[in-house]
Amino acid sequence: MPRFQMTDDLMTGIKAIDDQHRRLFDCANAVFAIRDENAEERVVLDTVRSVIAYTIYHFRAEEFAMVEQAFPDQKRHLDQHKALLARVATLRRLVEDVAPITAVLSGLQMLLDEWVRYHIKLSDKAFARYVATTSTGRRPKLPSPAAMHKAGLLSDLDYRTVRVVHAGASRPLTSIELQNRLMRGR
Repeated sequence: MPRFQMTDDLMTGIKAIDDQHRRLFDCANAVFAIRDENAEERVVLDTVRSVIAYTIYHFRAEEFAMVEQAFPDQKRHLDQHKALLARVATLRRLVEDVAPITAVLSGLQMLLDEWVRYHIKLSDKAFARYVATTSTGRRPKLPSPAAMHKAGLLSDLDYRTVRVVHAGASRPLTSIELQNRLMRGR
């Protein structure tokens, strides 16, 4: 059974955001599935890199939507993103420094637990409630990975990784499918 599942209590009602959350869960579940399959450490770390890259993309896209929607509580939400992105940066350093795999996976687990438990359930849902009750009634349109890369909000490496994860993921990817996509995408 996957560690991270998109349950009703995590649904924001904004399809684009919910789809991105699903993709992040798919990537995170793939990390632990690959580890459980006793894959090479390099493969596990590459999959962790996909979670890192997609998390950065997701937060930037969500921030764009908050500005577009004139969300009045966006400063607090952005501060939370900054704190979570600082933890992502720490995780990225662990991966790049080839820290023990247990430290990397522990850091990933703690980051995702906090993100799910607090950020999605409280902050993302607060944004969704605001969108649902504004007079415009417009659903936010999140920028594509290509648009974010062109604007300098995604590095070349993160863009290539996000593009692989983002492309055509209409159903959860198995750990093998994600691993194959990541290998082909390089």
